[in-house]
Amino acid sequence: MIVWRERGDCFDLRVAALRFFVAVLFVCLAPFAASAQETVTGVEPIPGFDHGTMAGFPLTGKHAEAICETCHINNELKGTPKVCASCHDGARAVGKPLSHPPAGSNCAECHSTSNFRPFDFDHVAIQQDCTTCHNGNRARSKPADHIPVSGSCDNCHVTTGFATVRLDHASVQGTCVSCHDGQGAPGQKENHIQVAETDCAACHSTFDFAGGIFDHTLVVQPCASCHNNFVVPGKPVDHLPAPETCSDYHSPFFEEDFTVVELDHDVVPGDCASCHFVGNTWDAETKPSDHINAGEDCESCHSTFAFSIGQNVDHNEVIGDCVDCHYNGNPLGTEAKPANHLNTTDDCAACHVSTQSFSVVSFDHNEAIGDCVDCHYNGNPFGTETKPVNHLNTTDDCAACHISTQSFSVVSFDHNEAIGDCVDCHYNGN
Repeated sequence: MIVWRERGDCFDLRVAALRFFVAVLFVCLAPFAASAQETVTGVEPIPGFDHGTMAGFPLTGKHAEAICETCHINNELKGTPKVCASCHDGARAVGKPLSHPPAGSNCAECHSTSNFRPFDFDHVAIQQDCTTCHNGNRARSKPADHIPVSGSCDNCHVTTGFATVRLDHASVQGTCVSCHDGQGAPGQKENHIQVAETDCAACHSTFDFAGGIFDHTLVVQPCASCHNNFVVPGKPVDHLPAPETCSDYHSPFFEEDFTVVELDHDVVPGDCASCHFVGNTWDAETKPSDHINAGEDCESCHSTFAFSIGQNVDHNEVIGDCVDCHYNGNPLGTEAKPANHLNTTDDCAACHVSTQSFSVVSFDHNEAIGDCVDCHYNGNPFGTETKPVNHLNTTDDCAACHISTQSFSVVSFDHNEAIGDCVDCHYNGN
């Protein structure tokens, strides 16, 4: 009978036939089994017989020194185990000791037939944590000067060479400077930017230390220390006049776009017109064409919070006369002369001596238009004095006699203004 045996992906008829022949031969030569193993010292080899080819199990190392009955119990050839653990089970041959690390049953992955010690250890078959063996007793453990880490050893180390390390920073305990101190690992360079934070991870990534995400809030030196057009871009030549304290305007919260500016006018040097002029390159507002005629000292009237909201107008900065702004229908919102104002010229300042309160008046009769009685009459709304009831009978040309507007008691009597006869005034007891 021909026995078929699978070898790889095909069936080799010749090998099967040959093995069948060898099996018959072994049965016939069973009484002489001790001489059947050609590699045993002192045993005559069987011409043309190769154990590896015929039996599919080459005899190497210590296996070549064993007599046939060691494996072929009771001269049985069929069913002889070919897997290490099938023989090395503690009964037929020495088995795996209890102290052996947990591993698979394929002993040949680590051990050889030449010498079980030393062995080529294959960590792939190990099924437990590294520290189970690498504890300083069974095998070398983590040295005392090892960097503080958590997690399994194989997070960083490979079994083919423990000196070959791919550091997993996620397992490292402590801060960056615990290792990156210039001795254990490269530390902070001497020309590094001065920062308040000692935790390098605030800016740097363990994947790429050169590609730091810069956090300006941690920097403790002036902006111009770096932003000087040598280290990194600095203030452009057409920048508006400002001190070097960039953070007064450019907030680090807008560090992705420094063109977003929160301008602090309190630290800007110079006058408003230094920046707020027609044609400026900073888009700063300028004095509109319909602005009242005034000097360039904008802050005398305007606030930096809102230029459209004027402060109390400083009339000292205004150029021109009052009526240039204070007229009916003006677009500036300024008060105009009321409809019931007494008839005067437009020189408001001649009487209204205070720009803080128009009700504070020092009346200048030189500005009044018309006759005295246009204002000095009974029931007038201006609060002006009127001719008393016991006043002698005269015309209404008050100025003919009252030659001073400062004091009505200063009189130079003009008889041309008197009405009636002389005795109406010149009588005893008048």
